[in-house]
Amino acid sequence: MDEKLQRARALCLDQAESFIAAAGRLGGGADWPHIVYHLSLLALEEVGKASMLAARTIGHDRLDGTWVERSLDNHKRKLQWAVWSPLVRIDPADFEAARQFAERAHAMRLASLYVDPNAELTDLPPSDVVQPEDAKKALDLARARLDHERARGIRAGEADELTEWFLDTMADPERSRIMLSPPFIAKYEELNGEPREWVRWVREEMERQDRKMRVLAEEELKRPGAEKGAEKPRWRANLTVYTPSHSIRAKVLTRWNERFDHLESLLDRMDQ
Repeated sequence: MDEKLQRARALCLDQAESFIAAAGRLGGGADWPHIVYHLSLLALEEVGKASMLAARTIGHDRLDGTWVERSLDNHKRKLQWAVWSPLVRIDPADFEAARQFAERAHAMRLASLYVDPNAELTDLPPSDVVQPEDAKKALDLARARLDHERARGIRAGEADELTEWFLDTMADPERSRIMLSPPFIAKYEELNGEPREWVRWVREEMERQDRKMRVLAEEELKRPGAEKGAEKPRWRANLTVYTPSHSIRAKVLTRWNERFDHLESLLDRMDQ
């Protein structure tokens, strides 16, 4: 067990405790509830980070390339881990409930911290978004989860190979959506909520689907393309771009077309 990770986990819990203490000195939610709420969520994030590190310290000494490393800078993922851990129980319902909590909590935090210059005249100011009861609940939750994590310690569970696969898959947004889709949840219920049996089935099913997709891709690549100069394009690629902050200009799409034309030219040379 790596001492560096153990120390990092202990420091996370100490940091969470300091945030909680600061929130308490601000009245625990009665005064400046949006500040208390923010401090409470910072504490929860540190608790979530400590929980991730506890999972990783069992039989491992590095974070490079792991699901933990990919999650340490993700505010919502750390909030989720503060209230959920597969080392205690693997249940897709628990995971989804924790994810929804993290989404709501982080959204309220952002709305209460920053002034929106485009806000309507009827919108609440950021300082009024969080009510005293919201701040008190967040602070109470942070205290409870900190106590739980300290009492749980590092060796409360066993991160074996199957759990490692589950965590890696849950860290992938696309594959986690598949895992929590209705057919997969239905299988969980069919197995009477046996989590490890369900995870084994999920892994086998995903591997089967991956093999099927590889076969289809290989068969598609073997198909003869259209003759050069034919009206029908020889190759076509479909892609979806999600971007909340950037627009895609026609100039950018033109550059993509030029690259595909270059690729087609190389493929023609390979065929000759």
